[in-house]
Amino acid sequence: MKYSKILKYEFLNIARNRWVFFYTLLMAGLSFSILKISGDAHKTSVTLSSVIVVLGPLVASVFTALYWYYNERFTELMLSQPLRRTSLLWMRWVALSLALSAGFVLGTLLPFVFLWQWVDSLLLVIAVGVFLMITFVGVSILFCTCSIDRMKGVGLCLGLWLYLSMVHDSIVLLTLIALKDYPMDFPAGLLGVLNPLGLARVCLLMTQDAALLLGHTGIIVRNILTGGAGFSIAAGLALLWMLLPMILAHRAWRHRDF
Repeated sequence: MKYSKILKYEFLNIARNRWVFFYTLLMAGLSFSILKISGDAHKTSVTLSSVIVVLGPLVASVFTALYWYYNERFTELMLSQPLRRTSLLWMRWVALSLALSAGFVLGTLLPFVFLWQWVDSLLLVIAVGVFLMITFVGVSILFCTCSIDRMKGVGLCLGLWLYLSMVHDSIVLLTLIALKDYPMDFPAGLLGVLNPLGLARVCLLMTQDAALLLGHTGIIVRNILTGGAGFSIAAGLALLWMLLPMILAHRAWRHRDF
């Protein structure tokens, strides 16, 4: 079976899911409400940035985990067909990423198009949102591939999201306070970019300069990434975050017993 055919069936199956439609409406409602209240496209893009960095990974993680576990029998049926096992894994990742990213992009852009308002910084918000979708879809697939138990897999996805969104910066801050007598600029910056949510915030701050998005390590990481090679470093780190979970999932998927 060709990759394109697997991708087509997977994408259509996901796109028909009512939760993807609900997510699109949710993003459209948020964008429209914020745009009408603020009356300014730039302020709306800044506010959406703070919402997307938290909401996008949560939706991608939970939806991917639930979709994966509730389609186990269909997965086993597909694997009984004459196709490579890893092709199903990669095409499902692409289909999930495409469907969730399409819902996010459509829901975010439609109010701006409908109200005839636009700002260039919105393109960066869209790019960061798509990056987070792809990253957390891959992380969820990795957890679901390694864990047969549904509750454990969903718990791991939610636990990682909770850690990255709330706990990581607190740990870094406590580390900086404990080691305040030592030069900690580079280690703190490294710890900051190890968090994809922190990397997303920094990329947004590099152009928007929105103080409300600053985490505890945001300023240090921003100073490291700004400059001629700043976006190149950020792009390389983003690519690593998107591909590394799927490379690990690929290895686990090949050795999984069905």
